[in-house]
Amino acid sequence: MHSWSGGELPPRQEGNLVAAVKAGTGFAGWRGGVIGTNVRNAEYLRMVGSRSLWRGDGLQEFTVRIVAMPDRDGVITKGIEDYGVVTEHYWVLTDAHNSALATSVLVPETTDAWDVPVEFPVVWTRRWGVGRVFVCTLGHRVADLEVPQTATMVGRGVTWAART
Repeated sequence: MHSWSGGELPPRQEGNLVAAVKAGTGFAGWRGGVIGTNVRNAEYLRMVGSRSLWRGDGLQEFTVRIVAMPDRDGVITKGIEDYGVVTEHYWVLTDAHNSALATSVLVPETTDAWDVPVEFPVVWTRRWGVGRVFVCTLGHRVADLEVPQTATMVGRGVTWAART
């Protein structure tokens, strides 16, 4: 479990963490504790497959959209349908190595610089070497993790990541 916002790993710690996951240690976490930290650690960011670039002010209401046929690891979202949340909404830089299990859409406001809705992953998995990585961008408040669908995905994701 990783939950450390705003930090930076010294090179040796970053190397040890990435090597442990590559060798088969599972890695799981949520929110800024995974994608809003270690932003100067390139190997860490490659391992988790994302970085938080921006989030709107305060809590936002949006829909978590479950991917109907994910590339893999659908056991994490099995039986869960789209649902609404009120929490922080992240603009996420990501890559194609992730298997998106749930997404959300940021809709531009009249003052925003972009003019079309943008879809981002909310929950994803990825392999790093023989290790498994699970990330969920939800979880700003304890109440966010008490939403049944979110709690189920996080619980299943942590369990999934722990298996090799």
